[in-house]
Amino acid sequence: MIFMCSAGRYCVKTPFRGFLSKFETTSWSVTFPEGATLQRRAAHSGALLGMAHVIWQGREYSVFEKELSRNCERVEGTTAASQ
Repeated sequence: MIFMCSAGRYCVKTPFRGFLSKFETTSWSVTFPEGATLQRRAAHSGALLGMAHVIWQGREYSVFEKELSRNCERVEGTTAASQ
C-alpha cells in the first residue's frame, strides 16, 4: 500500500523519526517531538518512492509517507506555530 499525504502543515501526535541529509552522502536521524509542526513540501523528483520531504525548524528532512500519515494530523490554516 502506498500512502500519499498532500502538501501542507502537519502536527505530530506521536513522536517519530526523520532523516536530515547533508551533501547526499551523510544523514542524521532526528525524532520529531509531539506537538511539532511539520511543513510538507510538494512532491519533487528528488524524493524516493515512499518518502516525503518536510521542513522543521528551518531544515529539510526526509520521512516515510506511512509514518507521516500514522503519526501526524493535518493542520488547517496558517495559525499553527512551527516548533
